[in-house]
Amino acid sequence: MKAKRLTGRAASAVPSPRPALRRHPVGNVGFSLVEITIALGLVSFVAVSIIGLLPTGLTVMRNAMDQTVEAQIVRSISGQSQVANFTNLTSGGPSYFDHEGQLLSSGEGARYTVTLSRHLPVFPGSGGAPTGLSNSLVCLQIEIVQRRSSQDQGSTNLRTLYIANYGK
Repeated sequence: MKAKRLTGRAASAVPSPRPALRRHPVGNVGFSLVEITIALGLVSFVAVSIIGLLPTGLTVMRNAMDQTVEAQIVRSISGQSQVANFTNLTSGGPSYFDHEGQLLSSGEGARYTVTLSRHLPVFPGSGGAPTGLSNSLVCLQIEIVQRRSSQDQGSTNLRTLYIANYGK
């Protein structure tokens, strides 16, 4: 049995068993020098912008870490004050903490120096400390001095805790 050969429209509707390979002229393959130059310029601009933002990002990250450690120190002091006997809450000499907020026994290697001072609470609008309140409420002022090196003057932050007498 012989196969019929299709001609005309019917021949073009039947797919060819092998796809025809496209041939490109030699001059149209690849990118032009102008396209490569523009692409390199864009990549360079983005890289310089990102590198320029790195110092700012690192400064912000360092400040956030310092604030986190200071909050941890205040939380530690607050916890100790809550369980301590109310009458024994006194101003304290300096305490020393490392860069992670851990209490140190001496000032060697300390990044944070913390000094506590006890005051009577003063509220806005009052002329001074209310009388008779000293047995039920105390104000602890926490002074945190942060030094990055031994020669650094450091920066000082003040935090205030109000501790109530729960009958201890």
